[in-house]
Amino acid sequence: MMTIKNDRILLLQTSPCRTPPRIICQLKFLYTLALCVLLSIIYPGVCATESREANVEVDLTPDDFNFDDESQGGDSRRCIGLQANFEKLKDIQRDDLEKIANPQGNRKFSIFSQTAITRADSTEVMADRIRMFETIENVPIRGADAVVSLKGCEEFICPIEVKGLAGKTFTDINVTAGYTTDTTEEQVIEKLMQVFGADADGVGALSLEVYVATDRDYLAYFTDVLVERDDSMRYYTVIVDAHSSAILSICNMLGFPQAQDQQPVQRYLRNLQQETTTVSVNGINCGSCAGDSGDITWSNEYSSCPINTLYLNDEGRETTCLIGKTEDGKSVFGAGPVPSLYWEGTQDCKSTTSQCQTTVLPECSDAISDVQYGAIKTLTYFQEYLGIMGGLRLSSSDPVPIKANVHYSRSYCNAFYRFSSNTVFFGDCDCSYWTPLTSIDIVAHEVRMLRDGPIGN
Repeated sequence: MMTIKNDRILLLQTSPCRTPPRIICQLKFLYTLALCVLLSIIYPGVCATESREANVEVDLTPDDFNFDDESQGGDSRRCIGLQANFEKLKDIQRDDLEKIANPQGNRKFSIFSQTAITRADSTEVMADRIRMFETIENVPIRGADAVVSLKGCEEFICPIEVKGLAGKTFTDINVTAGYTTDTTEEQVIEKLMQVFGADADGVGALSLEVYVATDRDYLAYFTDVLVERDDSMRYYTVIVDAHSSAILSICNMLGFPQAQDQQPVQRYLRNLQQETTTVSVNGINCGSCAGDSGDITWSNEYSSCPINTLYLNDEGRETTCLIGKTEDGKSVFGAGPVPSLYWEGTQDCKSTTSQCQTTVLPECSDAISDVQYGAIKTLTYFQEYLGIMGGLRLSSSDPVPIKANVHYSRSYCNAFYRFSSNTVFFGDCDCSYWTPLTSIDIVAHEVRMLRDGPIGN
């Protein structure tokens, strides 16, 4: 491989021919070598060699996934690009606690959150559980964090009182390009919108962190990108070099919908017989049966209301609903927000990705009831029994309201969470092999994902 550096030709001693067709690559390399030797005769010293690990500048796009590989039913890889260097990761030991309490050099641990662990039958504090993350030059290090349980210490960590310790750190870190960005967040967002074909809302909030990759260490932006169409969608997590704005890594989080002829167990996209009305299989409805809510005025008042779920025995079950009125004065119940639980409600997308809104809780069996009931039950349990409020983003004392989108996209067969919008999404599936993924265990699982926030990611 040849490159120009400081007006000299550098022959990089790497393995330049690792992918087919190797013969062409090898011929190009031999040609470059011969050219360099010839130039050296005319201009002594113009050529030089430089040894380094193979480190091709990475700048990926979604097209680097091979969507059209029919032999594999579409590209089966979940992530492409640079991966984290787990060989440099090590368990935190008790000896590291002294460094945590007394930071050395440019690396230190900072407290993320602190929670008192009490006895179930009293208010006695058994221990304090402290979540920490490590920084270098005040920039968080991706993957370097710890949880310490201790008792008897205030405002600092004393190793003698440690009751539990778990976490990871890296053996050494060196971002050679420095810890100050050369690109703005606006520039990165604009690039991601162009590369992925997403709108501004499709690019999540950017998090600046140190990324310890397999080839070297980077100062990088971490974010997610949601690309929505009414008949399909894709969701990626992305890592971008904060110096060059090159895209270092793309992870496909939801699978690809192109392989429509695969076995149903793969849960790929299939077409509903009708796009916005219900289709039934074994008595379970797919699609929304909620009416038009455009003429309803929603109040700030709440009430218990009956539910009509797909999967539960509804007898004696109720959930919390928002009260609204139609134009003719009739009172209705909506799957709206519950502020005390930091719940922003269940929105009906009506088999689209762009028309999600609060709707009347249907009197027919509908996934809207499953999600509203399941989410409120889950958040109530977190609050009453665990002292956890809403979704966690920064600390245990900083809850974030979360919401749900149901009947999301057309025939989309999955359920997922998105941190950057604090939203959980539920698809209807095809109602031929799969029914909506909104049973109470799935709803609780997805809400828990948002509750865990970045720590659980």
